[in-house]
Amino acid sequence: EETKKSMERKFGIVKELKADFVATEKELKTTIGELENRYGVETQLKAQLVETKEELGSTKKKLDKSFGIVRSLKAKLSKKKLGMGRGPNARAKKGKLNQINGR
Repeated sequence: EETKKSMERKFGIVKELKADFVATEKELKTTIGELENRYGVETQLKAQLVETKEELGSTKKKLDKSFGIVRSLKAKLSKKKLGMGRGPNARAKKGKLNQINGR
């Protein structure tokens, strides 16, 4: 009978340990789930950030291109100087050039 009691006591301890193990396992699973969710959100945000960065880069390239075109047009205008010479209309043409170039 003592052996029976000691076996029941040991078995009770084993049951408690098993219950603790199951509870710990459940906690770990929920923690892992939470981490995966959080990591998923972070990954999604990272992807959006990269996408936005790429969009900004392409917008910048477009702007640079259009400003480059404007600059080259201004340069061409100032080179040509609208055919400005030393004749009687030179002053009027120079005023027109300055107006176009925004001076």
